[in-house]
Amino acid sequence: MTTLPNPATVAFHGRLGFERFADFPRVGYTQGEWHDVRWWRREIADKPENPEPITPFSTVREDEFGSLLRAGEPFLEV
Repeated sequence: MTTLPNPATVAFHGRLGFERFADFPRVGYTQGEWHDVRWWRREIADKPENPEPITPFSTVREDEFGSLLRAGEPFLEV
């Protein structure tokens, strides 16, 4: 998200491969003025052709929940 105008931040996002996702006119108020706000997006991984179906949370047993949390711990930044 970028408050506009901000050419340095716009250039920074462009160099990192982000694309403009949406502009919201006059929704950010700072330093006594209303400013446009831009949202950016960038894919972080390729999407699989046929992804595994999502498991509804309500079907996960309590003992499975702990193992699922532990499996995700390596991906957390602490």
